[in-house]
Amino acid sequence: MGISQGIFRDEINVEIVSRAFRGIGSLTGDEELFPSERFMKRDLMRNIMVNFLRGISTPRGIELIDSMVNEI
Repeated sequence: MGISQGIFRDEINVEIVSRAFRGIGSLTGDEELFPSERFMKRDLMRNIMVNFLRGISTPRGIELIDSMVNEI
């Protein structure tokens, strides 16, 4: 849907990207890798998830992501 809306790049492989996104989500929830007493979830989201999403986004998508991140 994001591809048809011009938010995500059209050359991405949706199946690969969605699996990678789920994997990254699992990693950020891994307490051994990112213990909550050391890493805030907000920081994990900004540094990992946002950068991943920016990488698969069009310039329009990047603008949307940046505007949402700036609101947090």
